[in-house]
Amino acid sequence: MPERHVLVVGDVNTDMIVPYPTRQSDGTLRFSNPSVIGGGSAANTAHALARLGHGVEFIGTVGADAAGRQCRNEFTRAGIGCGGLITDAELNTVCVYAFVTPEGERLLWPYPEDHQSFRELDARRVDWSLLDGACWVHSSGMVYSSASSAPDTVTALLAAAHARGVPVSFDLNLRVENYGLPDDYRRRILAACEHAAYLFGSEREEFAHLVPDSASPATALVRPGRAVVTRDGRTGSTAYVSDEAGRIGVSHAPAYDVPAADTIGAGDVYNAGFIHALLTEATINTALATGNAVAGYKVSRTGARATPTVSELAAFMATTPVVN
Repeated sequence: MPERHVLVVGDVNTDMIVPYPTRQSDGTLRFSNPSVIGGGSAANTAHALARLGHGVEFIGTVGADAAGRQCRNEFTRAGIGCGGLITDAELNTVCVYAFVTPEGERLLWPYPEDHQSFRELDARRVDWSLLDGACWVHSSGMVYSSASSAPDTVTALLAAAHARGVPVSFDLNLRVENYGLPDDYRRRILAACEHAAYLFGSEREEFAHLVPDSASPATALVRPGRAVVTRDGRTGSTAYVSDEAGRIGVSHAPAYDVPAADTIGAGDVYNAGFIHALLTEATINTALATGNAVAGYKVSRTGARATPTVSELAAFMATTPVVN
């Protein structure tokens, strides 16, 4: 285990990328072969951080199945510590079928739909000692949509990190289109937010659902010691930060102007770029730009794991224009 590592907690699965067939000039359809790669909101952030040279440890659950073995093997190849990755033979590792349109947008369908491993995290089996060497803890709301064991365990890990003074980041990842946002789901998410120094999400698709009665949903969740970061695709990203007097400052960075191959995992890897920048003592403005760059690099390529190394990131930021 690295002396100081980023601890990522949450979901891991496989993604099957299925490109839509495209119509050729002669009227025939052209089909591209599907591909199976690692996925999961938290796992994608972990992988992108490892690509950027950080020591990473992961806590989560997979099944004792082929997909679970693939997840573990991909982590090992990426240099991500698997000491906190629990295998449970009673559960299924999800494969997310990602149908990608010619414009790079995606429609997602998880399978199997029962006994899903990412929803479970047995606190008795968690290696709590992984908090000891953590310089940052990150998680995702993907595990919070059901009243299973994962929400309480993840929130307890975030609370323990916060109590130790370790920076905590949390990506809402609400998936309202899949699960809705009933009151118990909202309460679980808000409980996790209480321990976060940085909250990530989309202004329109996530914060607006989480705080529906506010004219400015993202700023409604800002607190002294807690920044809210909104990611909004080609409009870039924005950070809202409060001082001790409650005055909110706003920083913005434009997105990078790249053709979209697919958008799978763009928000997940944005988180990694943002965290990477702050761990290297950058300003929040630079963190916004770095998150945009890692997301832009990925969007221009296929698959959530197509993320840059430090040198590739520097070259991308130096040569790629931003959206005007």
